[in-house]
Amino acid sequence: MYIEYLTDEEAKIQLQRGYPPFLSRLGYIMLNAGFTWFKDWYYPEGWLEGGPKLEGRLPVNCSDALRYWRSIRGMR
Repeated sequence: MYIEYLTDEEAKIQLQRGYPPFLSRLGYIMLNAGFTWFKDWYYPEGWLEGGPKLEGRLPVNCSDALRYWRSIRGMR
């Protein structure tokens, strides 16, 4: 799922300052909804690309969920 956060000032400031995406206001909401993989995206390719987006993925199976949680917790 991609969520544009151009009008979410708090999330925008947090992500611009380098917060891990799951610790931003928007990322934390997504984490509580079950998303466990995150990436902050922006494609400046022209004038129709839209604003910055936070991508979140739901785990497909238990092994994916464990792998994503380990990366969130800093365990490799």
